Amino acid sequence: MSQIYPRGDGGQIALYQAGNRVAAVSLPHRRLGQTAVQKRDCLEGLTSVLYQGRIYFAYCNLAHQVAMDAVGGGRERIVLTEHQEESRFCGLILTVREEQLMLLYQAWNPEREQFELRLTAPYRSAPSRRVGDMGDAPGRCRLLEWQGETFLLAEPENGENGRVFLWKSLWEWQEIPWRERGPMAQQAEREISLQRRAAALEERESEQRGREAALRERELELQGREAALGERELELQGREAALQEREAALREPRQEYRERLEELRRKYEAQLDSARAQYQDLADTAAQLQQIGKMWRDKCYQMEGRER
Repeated sequence: MSQIYPRGDGGQIALYQAGNRVAAVSLPHRRLGQTAVQKRDCLEGLTSVLYQGRIYFAYCNLAHQVAMDAVGGGRERIVLTEHQEESRFCGLILTVREEQLMLLYQAWNPEREQFELRLTAPYRSAPSRRVGDMGDAPGRCRLLEWQGETFLLAEPENGENGRVFLWKSLWEWQEIPWRERGPMAQQAEREISLQRRAAALEERESEQRGREAALRERELELQGREAALGERELELQGREAALQEREAALREPRQEYRERLEELRRKYEAQLDSARAQYQDLADTAAQLQQIGKMWRDKCYQMEGRER
């Protein structure tokens, strides 16, 4: 069930349960990101009230305790706890009485083997007080303002007659017999009928808001991924630009090295051609000297033959 409260700037805040989350959403929706998750361990029984300008809420958590906090508070206060496997707290009603935050709830009494209506002051050290009995099963409880007084209407789920309690003072209650309800009966029945219809409508609205919140979170997640991809793309573009700058910085020295190598190649080729020419000249000279030597040798042989 959700509750809607006025906001200081003229808007509204809706507090509701979606799955195990307690969320507060600003109304009307003007932009994404207005949903703020308050708790992630809500099992059931969310109830809230506006007190001294802040929205306080209580709920049964996943550890089967009754926790309490304020919207934007961030750190809950464990109000009720027990050491049983199942949660035996239910029917939470957070309200304000005599300028005090008060919590009505139903709890299983193992000694009496029945559910009891009890009252506690969550932010005070006073012990809880028993209001009345509910029988072997919990039921629906509603606070009703009628003719300037506050009544608690209790309807057991087992079909037994309901009970009516007059809230006389902070800790004082008076049970009114069912047959003596008088004109208040019709008013109470109309109030209960209207509250049931409102609860059904609020539950549907809460489910719708939960789906809308999930869609907004999904869209924000996709936007985050898109932003991350954009940052990654910018990073890659930066790296590519840096590589291009480095390549441009290396291009001029490379051209200089190529020109220098080409110059050295031409120089060495010229030196090689010169060496080849010199070698050829030396080879030709050697061949001529060889022919001249042969000629003089033959002449020497001829001269020696004549002298003999």
